[in-house]
Amino acid sequence: MRILLVSQMYPGPADPDLGTFVRQMELALRERGNDVDLAVLDRRGGGKLRYLELARRVRAAARPDVVYAHFLVPSGLIASRVDAPLVVTAHGRDVRNIGAIPGVAALTRRVVRHASAVIAVSDYLRRELEAKIPNARGKTHVIDMGVDTKRFSPQVTKCHLESPAFVCVGSLTERKNVVALVCLWGLWVLYTAIVNYDPQSEIPRWVSWVVAAVLLTLGAAMLALGRLVHRRSSSGS
Repeated sequence: MRILLVSQMYPGPADPDLGTFVRQMELALRERGNDVDLAVLDRRGGGKLRYLELARRVRAAARPDVVYAHFLVPSGLIASRVDAPLVVTAHGRDVRNIGAIPGVAALTRRVVRHASAVIAVSDYLRRELEAKIPNARGKTHVIDMGVDTKRFSPQVTKCHLESPAFVCVGSLTERKNVVALVCLWGLWVLYTAIVNYDPQSEIPRWVSWVVAAVLLTLGAAMLALGRLVHRRSSSGS
C-alpha cells in the first residue's frame, strides 16, 4: 500500500526531537511492507507561513492509496485535499484549540467530515473531540500512543538522585507543565519542613517555614539537567 504521511511535526537536523512519534509510526508502517511518502515539516521555525510549504509538498506528492495525517488542523486540513481516503490522528492540542481559536471548529468539522477514520490517542481525547465535533462519533477510534517499555524501564540508571526525585519526560515547553513539576517539588519541601519539624530544635518553627517557602518560590535547590538530546534517549543510554 502506498501511504502519504502528512505532518506539521517531524524530526529534522535542527530539531531532532520534533515529532519523533511520527517518525516511529512511519518506521512501523514501513516494517509492515507499506511504501510511505513524506510531506512533513521538520523544523519549528518559520511561523504560520511554513504551512504553505507543507501544502506545496502535499500537492507535489504522488497519489497515494491512503493519506495519513497527524493533527486535525492544519495537517489534516491540508491532507483532506488529496484525492484518497483520509485517516487523521488527533493528538490533544488540536482538539483543545477547538473553541479556543476562532475558526478552528469549522475547519475541524470539515476535516472530520472528509475523513474515513479519526484516531484519538486516548479515550479521554475521543470524548472531548466528540463533544465538540458531534460528527466525529462513529468514526473515531482510540489507539493509545503507549510507552516503549524496553526504552523506558525501571532500571538502575547512571544518575542517582536523592529522594524525592522527579523525572519529567516530554518536550521542554511551557505547556508540558515543567513549571508545575518544579512547584510540586517546592510543595514537597514545604510539606516535609512542616511534618518533620523537631519541637526540640533550637530553630523556631516559623524559620523552617520561611526557608521552605523561599525554596518553593525560587526553586533554589532544584537540579535542572535540561534537555536530553533525542539520540541519547532513543538509544536507551
